[in-house]
Amino acid sequence: MYARKHIKRLSCNSFWRTSSREYTNARELAEATCLSFSTFEKSPFTKPPDASIPLIPFLFFDGQIRSQNRWDEEFNLPEYNLRLISGSGVGFHGCGGEQYRNADRYSSKMSLDSFIRHEWLFRQSRDMFLNRSLRLEVFKNLERKVLRLLQPLKNKFDLAEMKRFQNEIWNTSNRTTRVNVLNQQQFYFAPFTEYAISHSAYGYVPYLGASFRFQVEMMKRADPLLAAVTNNYGFNISEGEPLKMRLFSTAASLLPRAVLYKTYFLFRKSPGDRSENLTGPVHPVITGLEGDIDIRQLSKSGIHGPVLKSINFMLQRTKLRY
Repeated sequence: MYARKHIKRLSCNSFWRTSSREYTNARELAEATCLSFSTFEKSPFTKPPDASIPLIPFLFFDGQIRSQNRWDEEFNLPEYNLRLISGSGVGFHGCGGEQYRNADRYSSKMSLDSFIRHEWLFRQSRDMFLNRSLRLEVFKNLERKVLRLLQPLKNKFDLAEMKRFQNEIWNTSNRTTRVNVLNQQQFYFAPFTEYAISHSAYGYVPYLGASFRFQVEMMKRADPLLAAVTNNYGFNISEGEPLKMRLFSTAASLLPRAVLYKTYFLFRKSPGDRSENLTGPVHPVITGLEGDIDIRQLSKSGIHGPVLKSINFMLQRTKLRY
């Protein structure tokens, strides 16, 4: 929105598949503002032979394994991004915008242990641990890391601590690694994650409330034209959040986190309906954990499965021994 006011030569693209809501939204934003939109619709991207995937992304990402950097997807190939950017000199990434909204409707404090279990691990997939001692060891290791990185930390996790976690741990260790990789091809950055901007955003936490309201108002004032375009959440900023969405998410936020996510995975599409991500030889490091972790179910997870696949590939590729 602000880029439109300060940059003359501005273009838009989306690395998502053409059937996705994210792709459609990016295209509608470009059309509403008469911006050029880079796309593979008329000239489809030819995916390399399966044998070269995930080898090429493995090299492109310097072996960095992250849940949002899938090595088995064509949009993480260097030539895919080169065609999309069409010679543009600077790239913008929207990562960090969550600092200006309370999409998860956090309204009460929770213990750090509860946060790690239900907002970090078991929010991504159901509990895959078979060994309770190993599960506790993993929890304690994560707890030590969070305490070290977010000192001083309160005994309870509130919305302010959540925003610090998102900005100082989750984004820097996961989501913005893609920005670093794309810097190999063009000057690429995520303004909302820059230190001066992201840390000053902590001052807005008391005004976020339990909704998107604060961010919605910011966007309406910044660019009314773009605010009228339907976003990835299924509503346009000008009209605000639908009542149904607000009521459902508020009701969900009132449930204990353990109950909420157990219920979510109970009604969610069964992991058994997904194909396994581990095919072919499996490294001994992974098979050696089969008594402690449900590897088969983990490989079917939409988030953790591709990560496990990447780990297996790296272990096989580097010939590491257990």
